[in-house]
Amino acid sequence: MRGFLLAVIAALVFAGSVSIAADKPPQEAQGIRTMFVDKGSARSVLKAINVLHAKMEADGWVYRDMSVYTEDGDLQGIFVTYTRPMTDAEPAMHKPATGQ
Repeated sequence: MRGFLLAVIAALVFAGSVSIAADKPPQEAQGIRTMFVDKGSARSVLKAINVLHAKMEADGWVYRDMSVYTEDGDLQGIFVTYTRPMTDAEPAMHKPATGQ
């Protein structure tokens, strides 16, 4: 239980230290990606989230949200969601349909 609480506190600290994309008005077309960070010790989960965040930021993704996933009170992992505006170079199947 102590490890779970440490993981939740670490996740909240991480979430508070990242500039949140929700402060900006939403773009019309966005790419959205939710990644799952598997369970482990609180320290390993936090390290994995920091590595993931650095990689996604380098690829142009912006942190959006994080949710802790538990089952029967046990930490199973953390979902981390990122967004980014889509460019004209991305495939049309990922863009929303326009009105006809």
